[in-house]
Amino acid sequence: MDDLNLDERQTTEGCEMEVESSLERKGHGSWEVDVYVYLHSEKPGDFTMESYLQSDSGSDNLVFHNRCHPGFYVYFHLIDETGLGYRFPLQSNKDDAIWSQMGSACPTGPVYEVFDNNKTSVKDQGETLKTFNPNEDPVVGVFQYTLNVSKDGKAPYLPLDPGGTNMNGSTRSGASGGTG
Repeated sequence: MDDLNLDERQTTEGCEMEVESSLERKGHGSWEVDVYVYLHSEKPGDFTMESYLQSDSGSDNLVFHNRCHPGFYVYFHLIDETGLGYRFPLQSNKDDAIWSQMGSACPTGPVYEVFDNNKTSVKDQGETLKTFNPNEDPVVGVFQYTLNVSKDGKAPYLPLDPGGTNMNGSTRSGASGGTG
């Protein structure tokens, strides 16, 4: 590996992160994660999620461990098992696609504490929602988020309310396992 000048690195919560652009090409860019959201019916809460971010197979909660990467691009893929044409909001209504806040209360209106609203987009005719979770202080710990879906991409929405945990973890040797 190339020698690294000590002035060319930064420290992030127990994780020494090199600020060399070539390292992004070597696996230290943001994670890209797929999350599959299965809508079973129009009854509130009748959905399941699948992703390798789940630490408990009986839970829809996602657990984010950075492992020295600068956050996560999350691709939520909606699988409409109702056959009624549910989709994420239109790109013009992307501010309603995902709301997120720290704590154990589900957001019921536009709030963007965890997922970056400026890096949110709707793709594939509303079947995919792409967003970004920087997973860094001050939003480390338990959070809730609401995915909004509807038949036409406009309000009123059917809210899907899973949860998650930002761990801001590290796998560098000698570093601690997590902060939150």
